[in-house]
Parts: sequence; structure tokens; C-alpha cells
Amino acid sequence: MSRIQNYYLAGFIFSSAMLNMFLEHESVGIKVLCLILLLGNFAFAALFHNLKSKVAGYKNKPLE
Repeated sequence: MSRIQNYYLAGFIFSSAMLNMFLEHESVGIKVLCLILLLGNFAFAALFHNLKSKVAGYKNKPLE
């Protein structure tokens, strides 16, 4: 995993703890659904950031 993905993972862990605190009295199904949506959001953000970095790297290469 790259460094930025580690930051996204740490953000997910912190956000899931906060979300669990706010949804303390909800059912387990609601908590699991929210955690899946949160994990998906962080995963897509990490993938988008990797893709954006790769595209920027290709743009900066000189043409031969």
C-alpha cells in the first residue's frame, strides 16, 4: 500500500469509530450498512487519488 492509502485507511478507522459512537443505539444492520458505505467511499477516494497521480505522471513525461 502506498503512503496516501495508509492515510485513507487511518481516516476510515477514525471515521468508523466516530460513526459507531453516533449510531450507538441503532440496529446492527444500520451500522453495517453505514460502515460499508463509508469503506466504499474511502476506497474509491484512494483509487481516484492513485489514478490522478498516475495521469499527472504521464502528463509530465516528455514525448520522444
